[in-house]
Amino acid sequence: MEEKPQWPETTLAFVRRIREFGDIYTYVFRPVNPVSYIAGQYGHLRLAGMPEGVRSVREFSFVSAPHEADIVFGVDSSSRSDYQQTLSALKEGDTVTLFKIKNHMTWPPTTQNAVMIAGGVGITPFISMLRDRAHRSLPVKATLLHVARADYLYREEATRLADAYIPLTRSNFLEGLARATAFKPDAHYYIAGSPSFVEGVGKLLVEHGITTYESDPFKGLEDF
Repeated sequence: MEEKPQWPETTLAFVRRIREFGDIYTYVFRPVNPVSYIAGQYGHLRLAGMPEGVRSVREFSFVSAPHEADIVFGVDSSSRSDYQQTLSALKEGDTVTLFKIKNHMTWPPTTQNAVMIAGGVGITPFISMLRDRAHRSLPVKATLLHVARADYLYREEATRLADAYIPLTRSNFLEGLARATAFKPDAHYYIAGSPSFVEGVGKLLVEHGITTYESDPFKGLEDF
């Protein structure tokens, strides 16, 4: 007897790919069946037609919010891996499989203030949270610190949705973080980005007296 999948699976139909800048893209999919998820979560995306012996699954955080009809992901394609090449070759109507939706971060927070710290494409789950906050009129004040080299993914939208959107570089990040922790010591802190970014920022938060935070380390994502 064939075993049933451990996690519910949903088929997504590819709609379009939008180049944001460099190797950063937004992927839009339309679910064949309704997808249930919470803002800030991530899902596993399985591609068909992958070369034998190559992993066909990757994790992506939702950019879209649960009330939206389409499923949206922000993707860093700079690795040029077999998976990324297969993903970039999708044509309208091609299907992929979404399953195992999980979370590293809880939403909404239990406090009325949230400080979100994103490294590069790590901003994706925070856009989902901010869209959800706006849609549901949640009573949460959101400060978003976004660290990047030069281009800031979803900057215009983040500026519009967050109460305070603060674009930073490595050179002024420490100053920006110090200000945030000084003004928002009791906020709910979130970190998302590469594993090394998450680890480094977590240590800095502790140094500033913030001992409790939630984080989403993006597996396979390199530092910006």
